[in-house]
Amino acid sequence: MTAELQSIFQPELDPGERILWTGRPTPARLAIMKYGLPIAVLFFTCVWAIPSMIEEVSTGRPQSAAAIAVACALVIFFAGFSAAALGAWRTVYAVTDRRVLVVTPPGFLQLKTSALSYPPAMITQIQRSGDDQEGDLIFVKAHAPKNLHSGLSVVQPFQGLIGIAAVRRVERLIREELLGG
Repeated sequence: MTAELQSIFQPELDPGERILWTGRPTPARLAIMKYGLPIAVLFFTCVWAIPSMIEEVSTGRPQSAAAIAVACALVIFFAGFSAAALGAWRTVYAVTDRRVLVVTPPGFLQLKTSALSYPPAMITQIQRSGDDQEGDLIFVKAHAPKNLHSGLSVVQPFQGLIGIAAVRRVERLIREELLGG
C-alpha cells in the first residue's frame, strides 16, 4: 500500500484492524452512477427543447424558453458531473479484516473527510455487475451506512464499491473474510 493510501486509511482504522485490499473507483463510472438523474433530466430537456429551437430558427421567431431550459440543464449537469468526478478521483476503497470502508478525503466542495463503514452485519447480499476486468459490488441491506465523522446515516442510490478492477476477486475476498463463506 502506498504512503498516500496509508495516510488516508490510518485515521479510520480501529486498533488492530488490518487492511486486506485497497482500490479506487473508475471516476467516470462513479460520477455517472451518482448523477444518473441529472443525465436523465438533461436528456429529456434536450428531447423537448431541441425541436422547439429548430422551429424557432426555421420560422425566424425566437422563443428563448427552450434555449434557456437547455442552457440551464447543461450547466446543472456539467457542474454536478464535474463535482462527482472530482470526488471520485479522491475516493478510495478498502476491505479490512472487519469491514469495508469507502473514504473520500476533503477537496473540491467537500470540507471534511467522508468515511462510510460497512460491517458484515450490514452486507446481507452482494450483487456483482461487470466482468473480470472491472465492475461493481452493490451491497443490498436494510440499513444505510453511518458516516464515521458525522454519525448520520447516508442514503445513496447505491451502496458498495463502484467501478473496481478485478471485481470477482474482491467479491470473493469479502465473502471469505467478512461473511464467512
